[in-house]
Amino acid sequence: VLVNFWATWCPPCRDEMPSLNELYKRYKNQGLIVLAISTDRSDSGVIDFLSKHPVDFGVISDPDAKTSRQYKVFSLPTTFLLDKNGVVVKRYLGEEEWDSPETRNEIKKALGIP
Repeated sequence: VLVNFWATWCPPCRDEMPSLNELYKRYKNQGLIVLAISTDRSDSGVIDFLSKHPVDFGVISDPDAKTSRQYKVFSLPTTFLLDKNGVVVKRYLGEEEWDSPETRNEIKKALGIP
């Protein structure tokens, strides 16, 4: 599972969405789940962004930052990789290139793919 905290007003967040979506499409049949949690205060900007830049994974809102505080997210984007047991195995701070060999190997390891 990848849990991605992001916002529409965050340029690095917007920039990494296409490669995050490609990563999801590549590994969804092997069990990858991606959940993007928007920290925007209103849904209108999120809806507008997603209408122009659709993604294939789930997107939910955290307008009061309750979930962000639980995960101790202080900068965006921040993404957590959880293994099959729900244990956080990696925390990515800042924009990530989700197509890099290193990142793909981390995802495969978390999914139990050789």
